[in-house]
Amino acid sequence: MTTLIRHATDQDHAVLEEIERAADSLLTDRFGAEDWPPPSTADDRRRAEGFVLVATCSPTTEAAGGLEVPVGFVQVLEGPGYAHLEQLSVHPASARRGIGRALVMAAQEESRRRGRSQLTLRTYADVPWNAPFYSRCGFTESTPDTDFLRELVAVEERLGLTRYGRRIQMTAAL
Repeated sequence: MTTLIRHATDQDHAVLEEIERAADSLLTDRFGAEDWPPPSTADDRRRAEGFVLVATCSPTTEAAGGLEVPVGFVQVLEGPGYAHLEQLSVHPASARRGIGRALVMAAQEESRRRGRSQLTLRTYADVPWNAPFYSRCGFTESTPDTDFLRELVAVEERLGLTRYGRRIQMTAAL
């Protein structure tokens, strides 16, 4: 099976919501969380400033109708002076195949192509597929130093994400 990374199309967005929900189940199971925030809706993702890249796998059966099947995505928010990796999700059935790493590298390259000098993200410090993974992708722990990044900290607190572990910001120089 061949994995390709491309920009998301309008047709992809509903599937991305399901991929995020499936990927989030790994965290909700780990934390025993019953009130986890829902994934972004297709409309919210379409309206967000920035870009979404999708990982697809060529179908192996005719049941897929000959279409590429999305298995993961990365969403990067952009605004004045920033690029922020908002969401990385790979469907658990496709995990541990390098798809997440390929999506992160593609997000870094696209951000660089768009003239950005760094890419930030927020994540759990002690979840193996969170901060340790991003560290291996070139991210280092950093301090929220803009209003946008400080507001993300406040949003995480309002959503109750901090009760499940230490949340950190990480930045990769591009």
